Order: sequence, then C-alpha cells, then structure tokens
Amino acid sequence: MDELDVLDFYAQSWALTFFLVETRPRNYSAYLKRIAARDPLRDYPAKKRLADFKETIHPDVDWLDVQFVKYIDGLR
Repeated sequence: MDELDVLDFYAQSWALTFFLVETRPRNYSAYLKRIAARDPLRDYPAKKRLADFKETIHPDVDWLDVQFVKYIDGLR
C-alpha cells in the first residue's frame, strides 16, 4: 500500500461518513454507539462488524452502495 492508496481510503471513508450523517443520522448514531460500547480488547471479526453495520445502517449493503455513489455524484 502506498501513500496514494491511504489518501484514497481516507477520502472514501470521509465521503461515506458524510453520506451517512446527511442521509441516515439516527442510524449512524446508533451504529457509533454500538461499536463504542464494544470492549476494545476483544476480537471484532469482519462478519460481526458487517452484521453490526447491516443491523444499524441498512441490511442491503449493495443497495446502500448504489445510493452512496448517487449521492456523492450529485454533489458535483
């Protein structure tokens, strides 16, 4: 991974956070509360992270991705 990859990942993370705050603030708040309540010293496997996201944000991640792209494209 090079520096440009890191910058791309940061930008995409920022954009997703912005999208969720603007379009699903209650869901995003619930998601942050859920992950903040976890014990930081315990394992948090990818399947559980995805399940937490789906349970609090939206169950269909593919659909949400389409909505995210449309939203970001609409900002231009």
